[in-house]
Amino acid sequence: MANIVSKKNKKGVVRGWEVRTKIPTANGSTFTFYARAAVFDKSDVDGIKTLLTDCEKDAFKTGAIQPFTLGRLEPFPLVLDALIENDIIDAAPYTTLGNVYDEALADLGRTTKLKTYNSARNCLKYALEYFKKDTPITDIKQRDAQAFNSYLNEKVMAGKLAQTSKNAIITRSKWLFRWYSDRLSEPIVNPFQNIKGGSTVSEKEPRIITDDEAARILDAIAKHRPPKAYYNPLEWKAWFLLGYRQGLRLLSESPELKWEFIDFDNKVLMIRDVKRSKRLKGVKMRDMRLFNDTAAALWELKEERKRNGDALVYVFSDWWRKDNKNSGSCAYARLKRIFQEADVDADRFRQILRQTASNRIDNEYGPRWENLMLGHSGKVARSAYLLREIPKEVLEHVPSWEKAATD
Repeated sequence: MANIVSKKNKKGVVRGWEVRTKIPTANGSTFTFYARAAVFDKSDVDGIKTLLTDCEKDAFKTGAIQPFTLGRLEPFPLVLDALIENDIIDAAPYTTLGNVYDEALADLGRTTKLKTYNSARNCLKYALEYFKKDTPITDIKQRDAQAFNSYLNEKVMAGKLAQTSKNAIITRSKWLFRWYSDRLSEPIVNPFQNIKGGSTVSEKEPRIITDDEAARILDAIAKHRPPKAYYNPLEWKAWFLLGYRQGLRLLSESPELKWEFIDFDNKVLMIRDVKRSKRLKGVKMRDMRLFNDTAAALWELKEERKRNGDALVYVFSDWWRKDNKNSGSCAYARLKRIFQEADVDADRFRQILRQTASNRIDNEYGPRWENLMLGHSGKVARSAYLLREIPKEVLEHVPSWEKAATD
Protein backbone atom coordinates (compact mmCIF):
# COMPACT_ATOMS: atom_id res chain seq x y z
CA MET A 1 0.00 0.00 0.00
CA ALA A 2 1.20 3.50 -0.80
CA ASN A 3 2.12 5.74 2.11
CA ILE A 4 2.56 9.47 2.65
CA VAL A 5 5.67 11.10 4.09
CA SER A 6 5.55 14.82 4.94
CA LYS A 7 8.49 16.99 3.93
CA LYS A 8 9.14 20.10 6.05
CA ASN A 9 11.48 23.03 5.82
CA LYS A 10 13.87 24.16 8.58
CA LYS A 11 11.07 26.09 10.26
CA GLY A 12 8.90 22.97 10.43
CA VAL A 13 6.46 24.13 7.75
CA VAL A 14 5.24 21.39 5.39
CA ARG A 15 6.53 22.14 1.90
CA GLY A 16 5.17 18.96 0.32
CA TRP A 17 4.45 15.27 0.60
CA GLU A 18 6.04 12.18 -0.88
CA VAL A 19 3.56 9.50 -1.90
CA ARG A 20 5.71 6.38 -1.87
CA THR A 21 4.62 3.25 -3.69
CA LYS A 22 5.94 -0.21 -4.56
CA ILE A 23 5.31 0.31 -8.30
CA PRO A 24 8.55 -0.65 -10.11
CA THR A 25 10.10 1.89 -12.47
CA ALA A 26 12.26 1.22 -15.53
CA ASN A 27 15.54 1.72 -13.57
CA GLY A 28 14.59 -0.83 -10.91
CA SER A 29 13.61 1.60 -8.15
CA THR A 30 10.07 2.17 -6.87
CA PHE A 31 7.85 5.06 -7.87
CA THR A 32 7.47 8.07 -5.58
CA PHE A 33 5.34 11.08 -6.39
CA TYR A 34 6.23 14.40 -4.80
CA ALA A 35 3.24 16.67 -4.22
CA ARG A 36 4.23 20.27 -3.56
CA ALA A 37 2.17 22.05 -0.95
CA ALA A 38 1.96 25.07 -3.25
CA VAL A 39 -0.03 22.95 -5.72
CA PHE A 40 -1.82 20.29 -3.65
CA ASP A 41 -3.61 20.33 -0.34
CA LYS A 42 -3.66 17.41 2.10
CA SER A 43 -7.05 16.10 0.87
CA ASP A 44 -5.68 15.92 -2.68
CA VAL A 45 -2.67 13.98 -1.47
CA ASP A 46 -4.89 11.53 0.40
CA GLY A 47 -6.87 10.96 -2.84
CA ILE A 48 -3.64 10.46 -4.82
CA LYS A 49 -2.46 7.92 -2.25
CA THR A 50 -5.69 5.92 -2.68
CA LEU A 51 -5.40 5.98 -6.46
CA LEU A 52 -1.72 5.02 -6.47
CA THR A 53 -2.54 2.15 -4.12
CA ASP A 54 -4.97 0.91 -6.79
CA CYS A 55 -2.20 1.35 -9.37
CA GLU A 56 0.02 -0.86 -7.19
CA LYS A 57 -2.65 -3.56 -7.14
CA ASP A 58 -2.98 -3.45 -10.94
CA ALA A 59 0.78 -3.61 -11.42
CA PHE A 60 1.19 -6.65 -9.20
CA LYS A 61 -1.91 -8.46 -10.49
CA THR A 62 -1.59 -7.86 -14.22
CA GLY A 63 1.88 -6.36 -14.72
CA ALA A 64 0.44 -3.01 -15.87
CA ILE A 65 -1.80 -0.25 -14.62
CA GLN A 66 -5.25 -0.75 -16.14
CA PRO A 67 -7.00 1.95 -18.24
CA PHE A 68 -9.87 2.27 -15.75
CA THR A 69 -7.45 3.15 -12.93
CA LEU A 70 -5.59 5.60 -15.14
CA GLY A 71 -8.90 7.18 -16.05
CA ARG A 72 -9.50 7.97 -12.37
CA LEU A 73 -6.15 9.79 -12.32
CA GLU A 74 -7.27 12.24 -15.03
CA PRO A 75 -7.95 15.03 -12.44
CA PHE A 76 -4.25 14.81 -11.48
CA PRO A 77 -2.31 15.30 -14.74
CA LEU A 78 0.96 15.87 -12.81
CA VAL A 79 0.72 12.33 -11.46
CA LEU A 80 0.16 10.98 -14.96
CA ASP A 81 3.14 12.99 -16.22
CA ALA A 82 5.32 11.52 -13.48
CA LEU A 83 4.21 7.98 -14.36
CA ILE A 84 5.06 8.67 -18.01
CA GLU A 85 8.49 10.14 -17.13
CA ASN A 86 9.32 7.00 -15.18
CA ASP A 87 8.26 4.76 -18.11
CA ILE A 88 5.52 3.16 -16.04
CA ILE A 89 2.82 4.03 -18.54
CA ASP A 90 2.93 5.01 -22.21
CA ALA A 91 2.91 8.65 -23.20
CA ALA A 92 -0.60 8.20 -24.63
CA PRO A 93 -2.49 5.73 -22.44
CA TYR A 94 -5.80 4.90 -24.07
CA THR A 95 -8.03 6.46 -21.43
CA THR A 96 -9.56 9.02 -23.77
CA LEU A 97 -12.43 8.21 -26.09
CA GLY A 98 -10.17 8.74 -29.09
CA ASN A 99 -7.57 6.28 -27.85
CA VAL A 100 -10.15 3.64 -26.96
CA TYR A 101 -11.66 4.14 -30.43
CA ASP A 102 -8.25 3.52 -32.05
CA GLU A 103 -7.47 0.47 -29.90
CA ALA A 104 -10.91 -1.11 -30.27
CA LEU A 105 -10.94 -0.71 -34.05
CA ALA A 106 -7.43 -2.10 -34.34
CA ASP A 107 -8.53 -5.13 -32.34
CA LEU A 108 -11.67 -5.52 -34.47
CA GLY A 109 -9.64 -5.27 -37.67
CA ARG A 110 -7.58 -8.29 -36.65
CA THR A 111 -10.60 -10.56 -36.33
CA THR A 112 -13.25 -9.40 -38.78
CA LYS A 113 -13.91 -8.64 -42.43
CA LEU A 114 -13.02 -5.27 -43.96
CA LYS A 115 -16.72 -4.51 -44.53
CA THR A 116 -17.51 -4.97 -40.82
CA TYR A 117 -14.47 -2.91 -39.82
CA ASN A 118 -15.46 -0.02 -42.11
CA SER A 119 -19.05 -0.14 -40.87
CA ALA A 120 -17.89 0.05 -37.24
CA ARG A 121 -15.53 2.91 -38.01
CA ASN A 122 -18.25 4.91 -39.77
CA CYS A 123 -20.73 4.35 -36.93
CA LEU A 124 -18.29 5.29 -34.18
CA LYS A 125 -17.27 8.53 -35.91
CA TYR A 126 -20.60 10.01 -34.79
CA ALA A 127 -19.75 9.32 -31.14
CA LEU A 128 -16.21 10.63 -31.64
CA GLU A 129 -17.48 13.90 -33.13
CA TYR A 130 -20.19 14.34 -30.50
CA PHE A 131 -18.21 13.53 -27.34
CA LYS A 132 -14.81 14.75 -28.68
CA LYS A 133 -11.84 12.41 -28.90
CA ASP A 134 -9.90 13.97 -25.99
CA THR A 135 -12.71 13.34 -23.49
CA PRO A 136 -11.78 10.76 -20.81
CA ILE A 137 -13.98 7.79 -21.57
CA THR A 138 -14.93 7.39 -17.91
CA ASP A 139 -16.40 10.91 -17.98
CA ILE A 140 -19.15 9.74 -20.35
CA LYS A 141 -22.12 8.79 -18.19
CA GLN A 142 -25.62 7.46 -18.86
CA ARG A 143 -27.08 10.96 -19.10
CA ASP A 144 -24.50 11.78 -21.79
CA ALA A 145 -25.44 8.64 -23.72
CA GLN A 146 -29.10 9.64 -23.50
CA ALA A 147 -28.25 13.10 -24.83
CA PHE A 148 -26.33 11.52 -27.71
CA ASN A 149 -29.33 9.32 -28.47
CA SER A 150 -31.58 12.41 -28.57
CA TYR A 151 -29.07 14.15 -30.85
CA LEU A 152 -29.25 11.24 -33.28
CA ASN A 153 -33.06 11.17 -33.10
CA GLU A 154 -33.13 14.84 -34.14
CA LYS A 155 -31.02 13.96 -37.18
CA VAL A 156 -33.48 11.19 -38.06
CA MET A 157 -36.46 13.57 -37.71
CA ALA A 158 -34.70 16.13 -39.92
CA GLY A 159 -34.14 13.51 -42.62
CA LYS A 160 -30.34 13.71 -42.27
CA LEU A 161 -29.92 10.18 -40.93
CA ALA A 162 -31.72 6.92 -41.63
CA GLN A 163 -33.36 5.22 -38.66
CA THR A 164 -31.43 2.01 -39.36
CA SER A 165 -28.17 3.98 -39.42
CA LYS A 166 -29.04 5.56 -36.09
CA ASN A 167 -29.74 2.13 -34.61
CA ALA A 168 -26.39 0.85 -35.90
CA ILE A 169 -24.57 3.82 -34.32
CA ILE A 170 -26.12 3.11 -30.91
CA THR A 171 -25.39 -0.62 -31.18
CA ARG A 172 -21.75 0.01 -32.10
CA SER A 173 -21.31 2.67 -29.35
CA LYS A 174 -22.60 0.13 -26.84
CA TRP A 175 -20.05 -2.35 -28.22
CA LEU A 176 -17.20 0.16 -27.79
CA PHE A 177 -17.85 0.66 -24.08
CA ARG A 178 -18.31 -3.09 -23.59
CA TRP A 179 -14.98 -3.71 -25.32
CA TYR A 180 -13.32 -1.19 -22.99
CA SER A 181 -14.97 -2.56 -19.86
CA ASP A 182 -13.95 -6.14 -20.68
CA ARG A 183 -10.29 -5.11 -20.48
CA LEU A 184 -10.47 -3.54 -17.03
CA SER A 185 -9.79 -5.22 -13.73
CA GLU A 186 -12.99 -3.61 -12.44
CA PRO A 187 -15.70 -3.36 -15.14
CA ILE A 188 -17.49 -0.05 -15.53
CA VAL A 189 -21.20 0.60 -16.04
CA ASN A 190 -21.88 0.82 -19.77
CA PRO A 191 -23.56 4.24 -20.29
CA PHE A 192 -25.42 2.86 -23.33
CA GLN A 193 -26.76 -0.24 -21.57
CA ASN A 194 -30.34 1.08 -21.27
CA ILE A 195 -30.53 2.55 -24.77
CA LYS A 196 -32.06 0.23 -27.35
CA GLY A 197 -30.24 -0.03 -30.62
CA GLY A 198 -33.19 -1.29 -32.64
CA SER A 199 -33.07 -3.03 -35.99
CA THR A 200 -30.15 -2.28 -38.32
CA VAL A 201 -32.05 -3.73 -41.28
CA SER A 202 -33.80 -1.21 -43.50
CA GLU A 203 -37.57 -1.14 -43.13
CA LYS A 204 -38.02 0.88 -46.31
CA GLU A 205 -40.21 -0.53 -49.04
CA PRO A 206 -38.08 -1.78 -51.93
CA ARG A 207 -37.53 0.96 -54.49
CA ILE A 208 -37.41 0.25 -58.23
CA ILE A 209 -36.20 2.31 -61.18
CA THR A 210 -38.99 3.07 -63.65
CA ASP A 211 -38.57 2.78 -67.42
CA ASP A 212 -38.64 6.57 -67.74
CA GLU A 213 -35.94 6.95 -65.05
CA ALA A 214 -33.80 4.28 -66.73
CA ALA A 215 -34.04 6.13 -70.04
CA ARG A 216 -32.90 9.36 -68.36
CA ILE A 217 -30.01 7.58 -66.65
CA LEU A 218 -28.84 6.03 -69.93
CA ASP A 219 -29.01 9.46 -71.56
CA ALA A 220 -26.97 10.93 -68.69
CA ILE A 221 -24.38 8.14 -69.05
CA ALA A 222 -23.99 8.97 -72.75
CA LYS A 223 -23.57 12.71 -72.07
CA HIS A 224 -21.50 12.51 -68.89
CA ARG A 225 -17.93 13.74 -69.33
CA PRO A 226 -15.81 14.04 -66.17
CA PRO A 227 -13.04 16.64 -66.59
CA LYS A 228 -10.10 14.46 -65.46
CA ALA A 229 -11.06 10.87 -64.67
CA TYR A 230 -11.00 8.03 -67.22
CA TYR A 231 -14.53 7.44 -68.46
CA ASN A 232 -15.91 5.19 -71.21
CA PRO A 233 -19.68 5.69 -71.67
CA LEU A 234 -20.06 2.28 -73.34
CA GLU A 235 -18.52 0.59 -70.32
CA TRP A 236 -20.79 2.48 -67.95
CA LYS A 237 -23.85 1.71 -70.06
CA ALA A 238 -23.06 -2.02 -69.93
CA TRP A 239 -22.29 -1.81 -66.18
CA PHE A 240 -25.60 -0.05 -65.50
CA LEU A 241 -27.64 -2.57 -67.53
CA LEU A 242 -25.96 -5.52 -65.83
CA GLY A 243 -27.36 -4.16 -62.59
CA TYR A 244 -30.66 -2.69 -63.80
CA ARG A 245 -31.63 -5.48 -66.23
CA GLN A 246 -29.68 -8.55 -65.09
CA GLY A 247 -29.47 -7.88 -61.35
CA LEU A 248 -25.73 -8.59 -61.01
CA ARG A 249 -23.85 -7.51 -57.91
CA LEU A 250 -22.06 -4.58 -59.47
CA LEU A 251 -18.90 -4.47 -57.36
CA SER A 252 -18.21 -8.20 -57.17
CA GLU A 253 -19.86 -10.06 -60.07
CA SER A 254 -19.67 -7.53 -62.89
CA PRO A 255 -15.87 -6.96 -62.70
CA GLU A 256 -15.36 -10.77 -62.82
CA LEU A 257 -17.36 -11.13 -66.05
CA LYS A 258 -15.33 -12.49 -68.99
CA TRP A 259 -16.32 -12.42 -72.65
CA GLU A 260 -16.17 -16.21 -72.73
CA PHE A 261 -18.99 -16.24 -70.16
CA ILE A 262 -21.36 -14.56 -72.62
CA ASP A 263 -23.24 -16.69 -75.16
CA PHE A 264 -24.76 -14.12 -77.52
CA ASP A 265 -26.27 -16.77 -79.81
CA ASN A 266 -28.18 -18.61 -77.10
CA LYS A 267 -28.68 -15.47 -74.99
CA VAL A 268 -27.12 -16.94 -71.85
CA LEU A 269 -24.97 -15.14 -69.31
CA MET A 270 -22.71 -17.23 -67.05
CA ILE A 271 -21.85 -15.52 -63.79
CA ARG A 272 -19.12 -16.29 -61.25
CA ASP A 273 -21.08 -16.21 -58.01
CA VAL A 274 -18.51 -14.45 -55.82
CA LYS A 275 -20.49 -14.64 -52.57
CA ARG A 276 -21.32 -18.33 -52.84
CA SER A 277 -17.77 -19.10 -53.97
CA LYS A 278 -16.39 -17.55 -50.77
CA ARG A 279 -18.95 -19.28 -48.57
CA LEU A 280 -18.61 -22.71 -50.08
CA LYS A 281 -14.83 -22.48 -50.69
CA GLY A 282 -14.84 -23.17 -54.41
CA VAL A 283 -15.76 -21.45 -57.66
CA LYS A 284 -19.54 -21.46 -58.12
CA MET A 285 -21.19 -20.38 -61.37
CA ARG A 286 -24.78 -19.67 -62.26
CA ASP A 287 -26.55 -19.09 -65.58
CA MET A 288 -29.21 -16.56 -66.40
CA ARG A 289 -31.07 -15.25 -69.41
CA LEU A 290 -29.19 -12.53 -71.29
CA PHE A 291 -31.76 -9.85 -72.03
CA ASN A 292 -31.77 -8.01 -75.35
CA ASP A 293 -30.85 -4.51 -74.17
CA THR A 294 -27.95 -5.85 -72.07
CA ALA A 295 -26.77 -8.01 -74.98
CA ALA A 296 -26.82 -4.99 -77.31
CA ALA A 297 -24.78 -2.87 -74.88
CA LEU A 298 -22.22 -5.65 -74.34
CA TRP A 299 -21.91 -6.29 -78.08
CA GLU A 300 -21.36 -2.58 -78.75
CA LEU A 301 -18.60 -2.53 -76.12
CA LYS A 302 -17.02 -5.68 -77.55
CA GLU A 303 -16.92 -4.22 -81.07
CA GLU A 304 -15.30 -1.05 -79.77
CA ARG A 305 -12.63 -3.13 -78.04
CA LYS A 306 -11.93 -4.99 -81.28
CA ARG A 307 -11.52 -1.75 -83.22
CA ASN A 308 -9.07 -0.50 -80.58
CA GLY A 309 -7.12 -3.75 -80.61
CA ASP A 310 -7.78 -4.42 -76.92
CA ALA A 311 -7.32 -7.93 -75.51
CA LEU A 312 -10.74 -9.49 -75.05
CA VAL A 313 -10.57 -11.32 -71.72
CA TYR A 314 -12.57 -9.36 -69.17
CA VAL A 315 -15.60 -7.30 -70.16
CA PHE A 316 -14.52 -4.37 -67.99
CA SER A 317 -11.16 -2.64 -67.86
CA ASP A 318 -8.68 -3.20 -65.04
CA TRP A 319 -10.00 -0.15 -63.18
CA TRP A 320 -13.11 -2.09 -62.15
CA ARG A 321 -11.07 -4.87 -60.53
CA LYS A 322 -8.92 -2.67 -58.33
CA ASP A 323 -9.10 -2.81 -54.55
CA ASN A 324 -12.78 -2.50 -53.63
CA LYS A 325 -11.95 0.20 -51.08
CA ASN A 326 -10.77 2.48 -53.89
CA SER A 327 -12.68 1.52 -57.03
CA GLY A 328 -15.90 0.87 -55.13
CA SER A 329 -16.06 4.33 -53.63
CA CYS A 330 -15.14 5.95 -56.97
CA ALA A 331 -17.81 3.98 -58.82
CA TYR A 332 -20.40 4.90 -56.19
CA ALA A 333 -19.56 8.60 -56.42
CA ARG A 334 -19.64 8.53 -60.22
CA LEU A 335 -22.99 6.70 -60.29
CA LYS A 336 -24.42 9.12 -57.75
CA ARG A 337 -23.38 12.01 -59.99
CA ILE A 338 -24.98 10.37 -63.02
CA PHE A 339 -28.24 9.83 -61.10
CA GLN A 340 -28.22 13.52 -60.15
CA GLU A 341 -27.66 14.57 -63.76
CA ALA A 342 -30.59 12.33 -64.74
CA ASP A 343 -32.73 13.95 -62.01
CA VAL A 344 -33.36 10.54 -60.42
CA ASP A 345 -33.69 10.69 -56.65
CA ALA A 346 -32.50 7.47 -55.01
CA ASP A 347 -30.17 6.27 -52.31
CA ARG A 348 -28.41 2.88 -52.18
CA PHE A 349 -28.07 3.05 -55.96
CA ARG A 350 -26.53 -0.35 -56.59
CA GLN A 351 -29.03 -2.20 -54.43
CA ILE A 352 -31.93 -0.42 -56.10
CA LEU A 353 -30.74 -1.57 -59.53
CA ARG A 354 -30.65 -5.17 -58.30
CA GLN A 355 -34.10 -4.73 -56.72
CA THR A 356 -35.46 -3.50 -60.04
CA ALA A 357 -34.10 -6.51 -61.91
CA SER A 358 -35.36 -8.82 -59.17
CA ASN A 359 -38.93 -7.61 -59.51
CA ARG A 360 -38.89 -7.62 -63.31
CA ILE A 361 -37.54 -11.18 -63.52
CA ASP A 362 -40.00 -12.32 -60.85
CA ASN A 363 -42.91 -10.84 -62.82
CA GLU A 364 -41.78 -12.31 -66.16
CA TYR A 365 -40.48 -15.74 -65.12
CA GLY A 366 -41.75 -16.39 -61.59
CA PRO A 367 -40.05 -16.36 -58.19
CA ARG A 368 -38.23 -19.68 -58.55
CA TRP A 369 -36.30 -18.44 -61.59
CA GLU A 370 -35.74 -15.10 -59.91
CA ASN A 371 -34.05 -16.91 -57.01
CA LEU A 372 -31.89 -19.02 -59.30
CA MET A 373 -30.86 -16.31 -61.75
CA LEU A 374 -30.00 -13.68 -59.15
CA GLY A 375 -28.24 -16.19 -56.92
CA HIS A 376 -29.99 -15.83 -53.57
CA SER A 377 -32.58 -17.62 -51.47
CA GLY A 378 -36.27 -16.91 -51.48
CA LYS A 379 -35.99 -15.51 -47.96
CA VAL A 380 -33.48 -12.88 -49.08
CA ALA A 381 -35.49 -12.05 -52.20
CA ARG A 382 -38.65 -11.59 -50.14
CA SER A 383 -37.05 -9.47 -47.42
CA ALA A 384 -34.69 -7.29 -49.45
CA TYR A 385 -35.78 -7.14 -53.09
CA LEU A 386 -39.29 -8.16 -54.00
CA LEU A 387 -42.37 -6.02 -53.58
CA ARG A 388 -44.62 -8.98 -52.74
CA GLU A 389 -44.55 -12.35 -51.02
CA ILE A 390 -43.14 -15.42 -52.76
CA PRO A 391 -45.42 -18.48 -52.39
CA LYS A 392 -44.07 -21.00 -49.90
CA GLU A 393 -44.33 -23.89 -52.34
CA VAL A 394 -41.97 -22.07 -54.69
CA LEU A 395 -39.40 -21.46 -51.95
CA GLU A 396 -39.17 -25.20 -51.31
CA HIS A 397 -37.69 -25.67 -54.79
CA VAL A 398 -34.42 -23.94 -53.77
CA PRO A 399 -33.62 -25.10 -50.20
CA SER A 400 -29.92 -25.61 -50.93
CA TRP A 401 -29.47 -21.90 -51.65
CA GLU A 402 -30.58 -20.86 -48.18
CA LYS A 403 -27.25 -21.23 -46.34
CA ALA A 404 -25.24 -19.73 -49.16
CA ALA A 405 -27.24 -16.52 -49.37
CA THR A 406 -25.45 -13.60 -47.78
CA ASP A 407 -27.11 -10.56 -49.31
